[in-house]
Amino acid sequence: VHGSGIVEEGAYVTISAAPHNGFVFDGWFLDGNRVSSHSQFVVDNLHSNRTYTAIFRPVSCRINIAVNNPNAGTATESRDIKYGDSITIEAVAKDGYQFDHWAENGTIIGTEKKLTLEQVRKSRTITAVFSQNQYSLFLNSSPENIGILTGQGTYDRGSNIRITAVPTQDYHFTGWTENGMIVSTNWDFTINNMTRDMHLTAVFEREKAVLYTITASASPGGIISPAGETRIPEGSGI
Repeated sequence: VHGSGIVEEGAYVTISAAPHNGFVFDGWFLDGNRVSSHSQFVVDNLHSNRTYTAIFRPVSCRINIAVNNPNAGTATESRDIKYGDSITIEAVAKDGYQFDHWAENGTIIGTEKKLTLEQVRKSRTITAVFSQNQYSLFLNSSPENIGILTGQGTYDRGSNIRITAVPTQDYHFTGWTENGMIVSTNWDFTINNMTRDMHLTAVFEREKAVLYTITASASPGGIISPAGETRIPEGSGI
């Protein structure tokens, strides 16, 4: 901009503005009001100090489109549009995911898959946010390969899932755990409103052996072996 300076009261001065590459002149403003749209403007009959502001605007605006998870979905490609134009952007979720909302600077600006940006006057960065609508449930046992587990699979968001853990012989069930924390002590357990992937472990313990005492003795005239008391586990023989 050119034309700043000191002039005599009642005189006039010509002010001028020239945009850089990629910008156009939008007007001269005084106290927030446009007073001229010409790059050269004559200020006459001056009787007070004045401050004029030259407003420039970009020729085009960059619309940057991002997604929060590339595996979850796609969105309209980033592009440049003319200053003041409108643009409609669209998000498409992949299998197993759903579109949640559009976000800009951490603020939700729309929840529909298609969003129209009206009269764009600045570059913007907008993110399409997706979330899973299906989750996986993984089941394993500790010790490994002990017992029969049912319920593992992939389920829709919000599902209620029944899981069971039946111990094999010589073991009993003690609880379901996740990351070392007890989730339930019921072998027949229902997960309500599933909203994430889960890895559950069915914990089994070996049954303590029941011992029995066999007492053997012989009358005079014979012997017995083994004599006395012998302790043997349940189900075994001697």
